[in-house]
Amino acid sequence: MPVTTPQSSEIQSLSWSEFLDEWTWYQGEHVTAIGPTKSGKTTLFRELLRIARKERTHPWQVVVATKRRDEILDTFKPDGFVKMSAWNVHDADTYPKVMFAPPLPSAAQKDVQRDQIREALTSIYHQGGWLVLLDELKHIAGYLKLEADVELLLHQGRSAGITVVSAVQRPRHVPLMAYDQADHIFMWESRDSNIRKRLAEIGGKVDPDLIEYGLKRLPSRHAFLYIHPSTGKVIQSEVEL
Repeated sequence: MPVTTPQSSEIQSLSWSEFLDEWTWYQGEHVTAIGPTKSGKTTLFRELLRIARKERTHPWQVVVATKRRDEILDTFKPDGFVKMSAWNVHDADTYPKVMFAPPLPSAAQKDVQRDQIREALTSIYHQGGWLVLLDELKHIAGYLKLEADVELLLHQGRSAGITVVSAVQRPRHVPLMAYDQADHIFMWESRDSNIRKRLAEIGGKVDPDLIEYGLKRLPSRHAFLYIHPSTGKVIQSEVEL
């Protein structure tokens, strides 16, 4: 049988503003983004969360930051997020936008950060309705061993209107639950063919060859592919920093 070569016409190309105008999501829909540092993931998240607040699809939002000096703190501060080092939200309407940044005293005391994040995720699960941005899923699910807590939000949280936004740098850092449960996937280009192949395997109904084809042809480090796994829709765009 002849080999079918993917066509660029199968990938819709949109400018950054066009993509943001077209973007829509609903409570309980999960997002996974895979891309290296400085690729534009944080800027993307900030804009998507702004849209969600404007459309009131996700009025309660929490960004979980885990690093000692995390750039994401400065990114979301202008949007009126209240920073908390300990979870203290018993009424989401009182604190609808939270930057949760529990301290990491030392590697030997990582259980302190783990317990605080677990307390927050448990509270969020019982309250329902939250959008939870996990900026470093590998750190939270792997290093802090909170995979079961995150999986509970991904699987059981949907019925309570909980949306999980997961960010990782490499596809090997993505637990099965993060892409198996994803309703929206964002991918950035890599020069490593093995990484491109791995990315191509997690696109749901989308042809892996089409994803790999699209990734190789992204024009810059801030360009990305957006994958809608259930419909097979693929869009190319580029974050404007």
